[in-house]
Amino acid sequence: PYRRQRQMCIRDRYYSASNIFKTIVTQILIYVLPFLFFIVFILFYMYHKVTQPLNYLIRELTSMGSGTLDISALKKDNSEVSLLAIELSKVDKYIFNNETKSQGLNNQLQRQTNKLNEALRIKGNFMANMSHEIRTPMNGVLGFVQCLEDRDLDNQSKQQVEYIKQSANALLIIIDEILDYSKLEAGNVELRFNHFHLTTFIHGCIVPFKHELQEKNIQLETYIDANIAPYFDADEGRIRQILTNLLGNAVKFTPHGKIELRVALLGDIESTAATAHYQLGLHQQLCFSVKDSGIGIAPESIEAIFDSYTQADGSISRQFGGTGLGLSISNSLCQLMLTTLNVESELGKGTTFWFNVDLKCCDHPQTTRCSENYNHDLSHYSNKRILVVEDSKVNQQLIKAFLGSFGLLDINIVSDGALAIEYIHHHEVDVVLMDCQMPNMGGIEATQRIRRMNIVQPYIIALTANVLEQEKQHCIAAGMDDYLSKPIDKKMLSRTLEEAFLQAESLSLLKKTSNK
Repeated sequence: PYRRQRQMCIRDRYYSASNIFKTIVTQILIYVLPFLFFIVFILFYMYHKVTQPLNYLIRELTSMGSGTLDISALKKDNSEVSLLAIELSKVDKYIFNNETKSQGLNNQLQRQTNKLNEALRIKGNFMANMSHEIRTPMNGVLGFVQCLEDRDLDNQSKQQVEYIKQSANALLIIIDEILDYSKLEAGNVELRFNHFHLTTFIHGCIVPFKHELQEKNIQLETYIDANIAPYFDADEGRIRQILTNLLGNAVKFTPHGKIELRVALLGDIESTAATAHYQLGLHQQLCFSVKDSGIGIAPESIEAIFDSYTQADGSISRQFGGTGLGLSISNSLCQLMLTTLNVESELGKGTTFWFNVDLKCCDHPQTTRCSENYNHDLSHYSNKRILVVEDSKVNQQLIKAFLGSFGLLDINIVSDGALAIEYIHHHEVDVVLMDCQMPNMGGIEATQRIRRMNIVQPYIIALTANVLEQEKQHCIAAGMDDYLSKPIDKKMLSRTLEEAFLQAESLSLLKKTSNK
């Protein structure tokens, strides 16, 4: 009985647990199942009302800003997604309109840039052509003046020749100023370093103004610090151009009194103290200054004097002349050398211009200059055959006169490159003096064709009125051996020809030695 009773208890317990479980499951179904249905409904609603439209918008956002954002597939109601789509559509149109305007402005800007570049190109060509066209007749004027200087003239004739030379050189300075300004404006100016002797350089800057200084009875004083090294490696030409401009203005605007050209040592850049025993390779900082006792500049006009084509007073150009480019060019050249052109002035009491520049010391100059007493006698090369290729009748006669004065006898002249090629094809030539711009065929093309000919190649020297650096590069690239700019300097022509003859003889001797 006990055992039976126990089994009944276990059975009752089992039924009781089963009922509890059923009750729990029933309660879960009663309370949880509606919640699950609610969750499913919410998810379904969110998918159709939010997730699906947002995914659609995300795909459409790839075309945002193109003006083609399409929201037509979305139901238009007051839902957040619908409102967002409407705002995105507005933003799309706004961006598209702005981009369209910006693109239009960019296209307009590009067209203006192209026009500006074309204008600069035309301006550059115009400046080069203008320089060439003016320098060509100037070559005749200054060239024949040099011929007249070699003649035995009376004092009055010599003075008149000197006046012609001064006037021609003054015109040439104006031409160079305009051309330099054009090159600086286009950023086509580079520094070119060479060795020079400072004292000789300073005296050379003064020489062009000696006559005017004497006429106006102006005293010019020069001061060079004793501790400054004698030789430097720098762009002598650009420093000379600045000082020449400053000295020219000082002489022009000083009716009487004196002018001081001073070169002061500010310090040795690589040492603690200045010393007379400079070290090779040392950089010294020098201050170049030009001080005059002239008319001065009004305070309100000082800032404007460095502007292009501007002078301190409108009446100055009428009274003193000039282009108004000198100080602008000098200021730009100073900036090119990483320095500034400074000025102090008081109306009626004079003006001081100065600039500081770092220069590298060197031991001695490596370049030689034409001596004033250089002997032009090249008669021992009278057997050399020279061909002059020049279209200007005046320049033909000028070059012939120069060559004749050197003692050169075998001279032939043609007027364009095509005739030069034909002449060289039938005659052996030692030296060709080749103009670059000629009708029918220019010197560049003619030289290129000559270099392809199976002949004993002549020494070709370019004679051109185009003084731009790229013109020289074109000449060398075409196969020319040397380059002379117009107006032709008689001493430089003589030296260049002598170098050509010496080089030709060296090559001839080398060939004979190799044949043996």
